[in-house]
Amino acid sequence: TKAVVLVSPSNPTGAIFNRAELIRLAEVIEKHNLLLLVDDPYSAFTYENRERYFCLASLPEIADQLVYLFTFSKCYAMSGWRLGYMVLPEWLNRQLIKVHDATMICAPRISQVAGVAALSGSQDHLAEFEQVLSVRRQLICERLDCMAHLFSYSKPDGAYYVFPRIVADHKDSWEFSLRLLQQARVTVTPGSAFGPAGEHHLRMAYCVEEDTINLAFDRLEALFPGS
Repeated sequence: TKAVVLVSPSNPTGAIFNRAELIRLAEVIEKHNLLLLVDDPYSAFTYENRERYFCLASLPEIADQLVYLFTFSKCYAMSGWRLGYMVLPEWLNRQLIKVHDATMICAPRISQVAGVAALSGSQDHLAEFEQVLSVRRQLICERLDCMAHLFSYSKPDGAYYVFPRIVADHKDSWEFSLRLLQQARVTVTPGSAFGPAGEHHLRMAYCVEEDTINLAFDRLEALFPGS
């Protein structure tokens, strides 16, 4: 192992690792001289779990072994602008510039200007975004509660995903996802896309309108009526 990637709140589960868990991870990183990549796109979406959120990039002890990644796609709704930034130790900078220059040179200037405006402007929208997503999280959980014959799940702590386990008869998550697409016209991501541990799960995103969430679950209930 050379590096560890950390996403908290997590994609696909929405889980938030608490401070004690992250401190233990930092100790392992420091002890074994590993590189830690902290991917932090969902930190604005923690709902009632704000006090649980902790970012390891705030620890000076591992600053020389940590790369912090941020994207404007999520909390600034700028996915089409393809913009982000990273904070990394000086020793890694030269090697990273080689890769960056060979693959993209730089982000478009208009995206860079938009990013500066996003960071320097009012951040009031973040609370509004979180409130909207909180309502949608509650809705998708309520709809999942009514489909216990099909899914079991844990309520997500943050981000805007839920990762239910398929409890109905099925072959694997890929086959089940195709079945939902073809027979119910509902799109989900098979859990196997996130590695072997994700098999027999589906990722559902609730960053869509409430009407869309309800329509999707209406179609699922029509395809899989409860007993």
